[in-house]
Amino acid sequence: HLGIKINEKHLGFEAIVFIVYSQTTAAMGNKVQLVGGCDPYRLDSPDRPLTIGGLPTGKGVDLEIYPGQVIVDMANGRFPSELTFILLPINSKVSTKCNVPMPGIKNTALQLYSYSYIAFYENIKNKIEMKFGEQPSKWPSILNFARVIRNSFAHGNIVNFINPRASKVSWENLSLGPVDNGKQVLFSLLGLSDIILLIFEIGNELQTPLTKSVGQTARKSRIA
Repeated sequence: HLGIKINEKHLGFEAIVFIVYSQTTAAMGNKVQLVGGCDPYRLDSPDRPLTIGGLPTGKGVDLEIYPGQVIVDMANGRFPSELTFILLPINSKVSTKCNVPMPGIKNTALQLYSYSYIAFYENIKNKIEMKFGEQPSKWPSILNFARVIRNSFAHGNIVNFINPRASKVSWENLSLGPVDNGKQVLFSLLGLSDIILLIFEIGNELQTPLTKSVGQTARKSRIA
């Protein structure tokens, strides 16, 4: 399996850490409510991975993250400096993957991922325009795709092309155009892990990659 280590200098680091921290603490809170307690995370917690599911229409992989370092750092008033996640074949751990089947949890996950993504995109929008200009048609494909996903999240998780003659945008296994207006994005076209990996690759596109692989070489904008 390919491991990716992302550090605090990566443009997407804060957004990814926020998602991981929020999702992990929410899971801990659910366990406390259901069974009356939850063991604290250790620095490594090798037996407690957070497995986040993807979809074949996106990157086509699941993510396995060990959030112990993030939880310990945040609990002690420190912001984490790095995070490692492992790419797994999709559906490799169905019993533990975060497929959020319950409506309440699913809606919470939607809010967490969509708002985090929108905030991330708005923070980097000026960098995109300074580097590539203001015309999205002249941006690298992944950044134009990123813009469409941002707009979709801002319109209730629904694909929303205003121009009926707009060109399609693509990332990995997914292409979107005006003909897709009205389709649900998260949970139908992209999984939760796809949003994290999209943020990761957008950051790579905008800067010299400040990531390294664990055991293999991570290439810019291509993980698998």
